Amino acid sequence: MESRLPNNRETRDGTFETQYTTTLVASKLEVERNGESIIHPVGRINGIFWWLYFYYNGDAPQNKGSLIVKLFYDTTESLNVDAKFTVKDKTLPFRFRYSKKNFFGLIKITHQELRDMGAIVDNKIEIVIDATFTVPGTVVDAEQFRPLPPASVLTHELLDANRTHLNDAVFVVGENKEEITVNRAFLSLISPVFEAMFSNKTKEAATGRIDVIDFDYETVKDVLDICYGYTYKDKTTLETLDVLRFSDKYEIIGVFNKLNTHLGDSINEYNFFHIVKYAWMYELEQLKSKCRFFFKQNEDKIRKNTELDNVAPEAVQDMTSN
Repeated sequence: MESRLPNNRETRDGTFETQYTTTLVASKLEVERNGESIIHPVGRINGIFWWLYFYYNGDAPQNKGSLIVKLFYDTTESLNVDAKFTVKDKTLPFRFRYSKKNFFGLIKITHQELRDMGAIVDNKIEIVIDATFTVPGTVVDAEQFRPLPPASVLTHELLDANRTHLNDAVFVVGENKEEITVNRAFLSLISPVFEAMFSNKTKEAATGRIDVIDFDYETVKDVLDICYGYTYKDKTTLETLDVLRFSDKYEIIGVFNKLNTHLGDSINEYNFFHIVKYAWMYELEQLKSKCRFFFKQNEDKIRKNTELDNVAPEAVQDMTSN
């Protein structure tokens, strides 16, 4: 006997549907003894276990010469059931009976009927059983099918609980040597510079200590917080430029790209000159383009600002000629 896994689904009106396909060996029709069955468990649908009894040569003397299939559901509930048995595109209805212990359906088809309808092919008989059932009186609340609001787990939520005992490296920052503990593997994932630092015979690999003398504590912490998934907020343009420089130095590309876009979307008359200097110093074409656009939209006001004299001449020429 060959079988396919049942295809089960629950519809929104509280109805449960299942389909099961199995292939019988036709030669057993004649050799199996009357009353003998093959029990075939199928599976569960909505917590109700169901299985099939196959009687190749009838379940009782009066049914000898017939294929009998009994469909059982293990339930103490009263069920409304609609089912069908399909052989060679011919559908025969089940006759159902319910008891307190179980629920079953019965189908009977003679061996001669199977031959006449051409159901036996290469010594095989394929049958398909479809069943649909509901529990009377069940009230299905449509609200239970409404999708829940989106949910996500941020990196820092995964790491916070274990960060203390998993940290195996430390940033030592500035003249005051303030410390920020970190995990080497995490740093290696976000930066090829740190990955090289910890995978070779370096001072940092040996001691786990990363000395940072050209950035302050807040800058290093801001970068790590972004990498951990915290929202970047309440930061000035100058603070953001420091974060970008740190990200550039250590090739933390994800932070670098994200904040450059954020910076370009945040240009105003108060931070324009800082961003222009940064964009041309690091040759950031996308940011340059946004500076050019802002310049064109506010050219009169910008030309009156003496801060323009402190911008590199090539940057001014670029913005005025494009």
